[in-house]
Amino acid sequence: MTLKVKAAIKYYNANRKEGEPKITQRSLGIIIMPEKNPVNSENYIYRLIKGNSTCENHLVPLICKACRVDANFLYGVKPMEK
Repeated sequence: MTLKVKAAIKYYNANRKEGEPKITQRSLGIIIMPEKNPVNSENYIYRLIKGNSTCENHLVPLICKACRVDANFLYGVKPMEK
């Protein structure tokens, strides 16, 4: 199943508070995998967006927290309630 990572990043950037930095693919990769090389983590996010990689279960809550979405939104199960 392809995760809606790109939509989650757009959702965060559209609803972020003033003064908070925007999230990019690279910054999201660094947030969820700080121990990895930034280029490798960015490539991982890119592969998730394209559907070429499966997401490890322990990373889903980190992506949700960073983008302020729930898992239903990320998996495209149902619309997220505000």
